[in-house]
Amino acid sequence: MRDIPAGEELTGDYGTLNIREPLRCLCGAPDCRGWVLPDDLLHHGAQWEASVKGVFPLIPTVPQPLWPLLKDGERTDVEAALRDPGQIRAIFTHYSPPPVDDPTAPAPRARPVPGFESASARGVMR
Repeated sequence: MRDIPAGEELTGDYGTLNIREPLRCLCGAPDCRGWVLPDDLLHHGAQWEASVKGVFPLIPTVPQPLWPLLKDGERTDVEAALRDPGQIRAIFTHYSPPPVDDPTAPAPRARPVPGFESASARGVMR
């Protein structure tokens, strides 16, 4: 965890968002996976969860100017998890597998063919 200077761009991993089709990532980061896949949460979630659990206890050590933006009960949930780390919700609770009858759902871990870009990613992810 570190301070974020004013004006710094914040980024996130689209793999946490239950995407339905592979996205080619154009972020340019040295450790970029190159593709964001529908089941990335299943394959990278343990690492992401360990990162969160490592910094979660630091929440009360820095000002939290975004507290007012939390929905009802969310701050209470965070504060309860700070008192009892066993209450931190697992990242896997956010995973939503594609519906079985969804014909557009890719096979798990399907790597797109070279040169393929999903319609939603074309020129969007940077």
